[in-house]
Amino acid sequence: MAPLFKEYGCIALLAGNTGCQMGGWFRKEIKSVADLKGLKFRIGGMAGLVLAKLGVVPQLIGAPDIYPALEKGTIDAAEWVGPYDDEKLGFNKVAKNYYYPGFWEGGPMLMTLINEKKWNELPKPYQAALTAACGEANSWMPAKYDEQNPQALRRLIASGTNSRRRASTGRPFIRSGRNSATSSSCGSASPNRPTTTIRLPLSSAPGSRSSGERRQLQCKPRFGGVCFLGALPVIS
Repeated sequence: MAPLFKEYGCIALLAGNTGCQMGGWFRKEIKSVADLKGLKFRIGGMAGLVLAKLGVVPQLIGAPDIYPALEKGTIDAAEWVGPYDDEKLGFNKVAKNYYYPGFWEGGPMLMTLINEKKWNELPKPYQAALTAACGEANSWMPAKYDEQNPQALRRLIASGTNSRRRASTGRPFIRSGRNSATSSSCGSASPNRPTTTIRLPLSSAPGSRSSGERRQLQCKPRFGGVCFLGALPVIS
């Protein structure tokens, strides 16, 4: 990632990871793709664009407003982080169906972005101290979530939460690319684990046959199998 951030004048340091993302809290059970039609789901970014293709109506709502929106029925579902963080916001009290996993964040890597000019002005000992601090956070945070998430999930289930992965038909909550080669961003390929493919139109470019040509994009796991899209802390 360093070359990419350098184009924007930034230095990037790994600084944490909150572990596997859950698929969200739903007021009603999702039994088929048809149940997603018109569903108001607190979700954004790439995931919102993908789910909108299935009829979901993505909603962007800040953390303090998610609980009351679920409670009043202003939204039908919401995703946040995982069991440990979700439990603290009390979503299990207003939405009993907890789906997993969250395909949009296989592992939400956090990074500290530093203005490259300011970084170069720092004395070397200060650079080393900041690098060490970020490294410590990068080791500590995943360990914390790996310990706290299973405990929180057990408490949530004990309180009446329904942990769900598939619809009652036995089919995956979302299925795509059924006949394509299968793979997993967090494990080995499996014939029972279909991949989701994204096809985007290409503009005219060297090597493309036409402006209407479509190419299948494949996300190959890098950096320990982590694919991340999200907000990053910035130091300027």
